[in-house]
Amino acid sequence: MSNDKSVLDVVIRIGERLGVPLLILAALLFMAREAGMALYSGGVQPLVKAHTEFLERTTETLQGIEKTQEQQADTMQEIVVGQREITTIIKADQGRN
Repeated sequence: MSNDKSVLDVVIRIGERLGVPLLILAALLFMAREAGMALYSGGVQPLVKAHTEFLERTTETLQGIEKTQEQQADTMQEIVVGQREITTIIKADQGRN
């Protein structure tokens, strides 16, 4: 109880020395700070965390897609080589006829 009274005494002395409008402004600034902190911890932090997790998952997915595309490119290259061999064989057979 004495701690509450000493805080109240300090507030009253500040109000007497600096004026009530400044004391009201200080109280409003304190409340705005508390509201900002509550908004940050309750809204901004979870949003940033969720966004970071989303970006990490997206990065992992894109890395998987990259590997798949590399495999597809290798397969396509093998198909091209095979088609060229087939074309060469067909042309050779047509030249014999």
